[in-house]
This record gives sequence, structure tokens and C-alpha cells, in this order.
Amino acid sequence: MENIYGHDIDKISIEMLDMLDPLVKRAPNTACDPYKTTDIPNIPQRSLKYLIKSSDQPWISQLTLAMLILASRNYDDSSIYGSVSLLNNKIKIIYNYSDPNYKPSGFINFCSKIDYLLERYLNGTIPSNDSKETRISFYNRLRSTAMVLHEWLNQIPFEFRAEYKRLLLPIPNGNLYQGLISKKEITDDQRRRRKMQVDTLMPYYPEMRSQSHMRWNFICRLAEAYYIFLNETLKRKKLIFPIDFTYLDGNLKYYFTLWNVESFMREKSVVWNPTKKQSNLRLDFFPELTRVVNTTDN
Repeated sequence: MENIYGHDIDKISIEMLDMLDPLVKRAPNTACDPYKTTDIPNIPQRSLKYLIKSSDQPWISQLTLAMLILASRNYDDSSIYGSVSLLNNKIKIIYNYSDPNYKPSGFINFCSKIDYLLERYLNGTIPSNDSKETRISFYNRLRSTAMVLHEWLNQIPFEFRAEYKRLLLPIPNGNLYQGLISKKEITDDQRRRRKMQVDTLMPYYPEMRSQSHMRWNFICRLAEAYYIFLNETLKRKKLIFPIDFTYLDGNLKYYFTLWNVESFMREKSVVWNPTKKQSNLRLDFFPELTRVVNTTDN
């Protein structure tokens, strides 16, 4: 089993974030709230695993609190992971930038210079391989996430707001990229990259199209043969499952077994305790492909 800093991956917890500000571990109206009275979603495990691997960053408390707040707002784990990983990767690029007006000397200093740094990131002054579309995407994600966080701040008890405000990501200027990157530039860049992708595939397109047609036609023939067999089989009065049947297509002979649920569970020694949702699903019969034989050489 994979380990994260010597811990079993199935037993991770927020306590493994050693550099975390203690305030985050008891953030109100989140899964860590020791006094919560309402049902709040649990800490998203995929995002937490990612943060544990990035726990040496100066902004780990801010990202962890952001994760907790997004989860409390019913964002799904995939969306939270996308936001947290994007913010972490891009903040790392911007934070480590240095010029006469800014030196990386702590996250509070970074937040105080956020508009200055974002402007340089958006106009390409801060070196990166990011496209203009990616830069705008990061700016929009940072702004939208920060707005959710500050909305949370306004909903917690007043006496906690001052101390938690310093742990929030800053809200960037809403007009920051106006004039720096035009919509036409982004559209042209997207069009260029799509053309490159299409040009790369074009030499293989005829073969891909031919293969896809052949496979689709095969699936249609197989499905038709299966339903004919199934209808004829179900007309019999006494059926004993499982039932073997074959399908010949060209030189290939496909061997199938038709099961019903009871026979499959009996033969395979399957123990199934369905949930209420699963018990409402209706699955009477299903085929299993057991082997394929080339009839020319067996």
C-alpha cells in the first residue's frame, strides 16, 4: 500500500499536516468544527492526500482551509482537487518570482502584492510555459474561489473573523487582466492549438475511421445475434442457467455464457448485499464472454 510520509494512505487525516495553522483544524462551519450542529460533508480524501504531499509550502494553511470551506459548500471532491492543485501549482510559480518591487518573504507579503504579481503573470513578465488561456483560467479560479472563502468568512461568528481573515486567499482585482490579454488573442491561441492537434492526427485519420466503422458494425451484428438468441431461449418453458452459446463472425468464434443473477451468484460464490438504490436495478440476464477462437488455426 502506498505510503505518504510513512503513513498508510487509507488512514490519512488532517493531523498529518504538521505545518498547518491550528486555527484550520477547528475552522467553524466546516468538517473540522468541534461544535458543528449541522450535517457537513467530510474532508475530501483525494484533495487531502494531495495537500499532504505539498505540506511544505508556505500557503498550506490557506489551501487546506479553502479545501474545507469548498467541501462545506458541497463542492465534489473532483472539483475541489482541480481547484486546489491548480492554485498550488500556479501560486508556486508566482510566489517565487523576484524583482526590485517584490521578494518572496512570506505568504502575507505575497497577499499584499497579489495584484502586482498577477499582472506580471498575466502579461508574461513572470516566466512560465503557460498559455494565455491557462493564465486567465488560473486568475478566474483564484478569484472565484477567494470569493467563496470570503462569503464563508462573513457567515461565521463575528469574534472569529479577524483571525481567520489572514488565512484566506486574497480576492484579486476584478479588472486586472483588462487590456493585458484580449479575448481575440485567447481565441486565436486556442484555434492554433486545435489545428496543431488535428494536423497531428490527419495522417492516421483514414485508418482510424476504417477501424471504427469495422468495430461499430461488428458490435451491431453481435448485438443483433445476441437478442435473437435471447428471445428464442426465453420462449422455452424450462430454463436451467447458465446456458452456453456461440457466435461466429468471419474466422473468429466467440464463446459466451448466458447467466441469470441467481446462477451467477451460486456458481461464482458471490455474496451481494445490495443498497436500496442497487436493489431497484433490474438485471435478469447477462452474457459473459469466455473465450475467442480463430477457426483457421484454433
